[in-house]
Amino acid sequence: MRYDQHINDMAEQADGGEYWDPHHNELTMGGVTVAECSTREDADFLVYLLQEKGIRSAVLLPDKNFDPRGPQVKVAPDDEVQARSVLTQPVPAGKREAYDSEPEFEVPPPPRCSICGSPEVVLDGVDEANHWRCDVCGHSWTEVVS
Repeated sequence: MRYDQHINDMAEQADGGEYWDPHHNELTMGGVTVAECSTREDADFLVYLLQEKGIRSAVLLPDKNFDPRGPQVKVAPDDEVQARSVLTQPVPAGKREAYDSEPEFEVPPPPRCSICGSPEVVLDGVDEANHWRCDVCGHSWTEVVS
């Protein structure tokens, strides 16, 4: 999703620089709903608009089997008034089109084993570096994250 391209921006704006994922955070269950959308893409766009104003938000995706509602955009109770104000403002011309035209975020493939060339590798741990292990030959290596 396009919101992934903005995750780094959100993380930089977050307190303490922690990672912030609009689809998996405490606001999905404890936040206040400020919008209900017909599609996930529409909800992600609203998250983007709120993020531009420094408001953390979450998208709660409904269980299609039990919940007839669409995706909900949620914010912290303290941010509700400001979020509703942002979401009631007209969206500048071309903003949605520019957002929709951004290339999709692609997750880079895992590395291949430098010994046997296998793509069957496991990420064993993450700290200052990624610790990989080949499932085929057992070779282990460390990849420094820049």
